[in-house]
Amino acid sequence: MSQTEENTQAFEEPDESTTTLAHPSQEAHDPYKALRFRDFRFLATGTFLNVLVEQMFTYAIGWELYDRTSSLFALGLVGLL
Repeated sequence: MSQTEENTQAFEEPDESTTTLAHPSQEAHDPYKALRFRDFRFLATGTFLNVLVEQMFTYAIGWELYDRTSSLFALGLVGLL
């Protein structure tokens, strides 16, 4: 076998018939499995709403500051914080 053939065999994808799972009872990966837990859904929803409200609050502060001062410099300084 030449060096080129050895290199190409090393990078070929394994045959599905020869691959085995680490545990015979292991199921296929389910990306939504965590959403089946009620507490995790509460956590995910609460985190999403928290981030949304924080973004709205940041935007509202900038809007109020610009409305009161009409200063882009002051708005930029608050945006850095």
